Amino acid sequence: ILKLWNNIGDVMNTPAKIGRALLMNTEQEKFLVSLLEHSPNLYLDELVKELEVQHGIHVSISTVWRTLQRLGMWHKKVCCLFDAPLVYSHSPVVSECSEAARTAFQWAVGVESLECLVYTNESDIDLHATYRLMGWS
Repeated sequence: ILKLWNNIGDVMNTPAKIGRALLMNTEQEKFLVSLLEHSPNLYLDELVKELEVQHGIHVSISTVWRTLQRLGMWHKKVCCLFDAPLVYSHSPVVSECSEAARTAFQWAVGVESLECLVYTNESDIDLHATYRLMGWS
């Protein structure tokens, strides 16, 4: 115990870290976080490609997932509203919750007779509205 105290200044030896050394350094981890701050709806494989292009390292998708978890990033549902200002041009519009728009629509439709209204279902695919519903925060 005295030898340990003289060597490290403590009576208990700190245990060695278990497991393999981390594949990404702090700079690469900060790069991941900045990517997700800019575009929170990126997929893990896109993050892997960006790391490979920007930093020249190849890591697996599971490594990126575990790194994000270790950094405290959470996988959450992305929700942007129509009446909220869109930060990015590719921001997803997941739900419509604008009371003003709803009221204006009700007033506009309310003046028409029921025989003039035609209802359709939304069975076609609008490629401008197919957005990712999950993001990182």
